[in-house]
Amino acid sequence: MKTQNNDQVTPTETAEILRLAEQTLNAGVGGDFVELGCYRGDTSVLLGKLLQKHSTHPSQKCPSRAAQKAAAQPAPKHPRAP
Repeated sequence: MKTQNNDQVTPTETAEILRLAEQTLNAGVGGDFVELGCYRGDTSVLLGKLLQKHSTHPSQKCPSRAAQKAAAQPAPKHPRAP
């Protein structure tokens, strides 16, 4: 099943990309993931979430919703020092 626009991947193709990426991660293959030819970035987002799920490094983990919300809040205004 192909989409009308050849720049897009179908849900079936996306599932296969993610399945192969997870298989590679579970096998412990070293190296980096690269996606070339990104249309809207949907597959990149899903691959990023998969990589974060498999990451053992704390800086690579997804921040919690509360942390994301706190980071989005503007910094409090401080009165000028005398």
